[in-house]
Amino acid sequence: MKDELQHRQVADKAFEDKSRQALTRYLKEQRFSFHELDRVIKADGKVIAEWEGVYELEGGGIWFLECKHCISTVFNPLNRHLTLI
Repeated sequence: MKDELQHRQVADKAFEDKSRQALTRYLKEQRFSFHELDRVIKADGKVIAEWEGVYELEGGGIWFLECKHCISTVFNPLNRHLTLI
């Protein structure tokens, strides 16, 4: 692993958007009655919390979508094999 090209990435907008779309699709397929809420909470004009998705369900429950991921190995043309971690 020491010889592998490493790249740490903790945010990926495309991944987060796809995850939100997948959860929205799941809720619709399961016929949940829901309302999507604002994903950013501000106080005094400053962002204090942000999620990839916030859903208020019919019964009053609220689901928060938070995506976490880490890219640990990067493929490059000079190194034609990947190490699975």
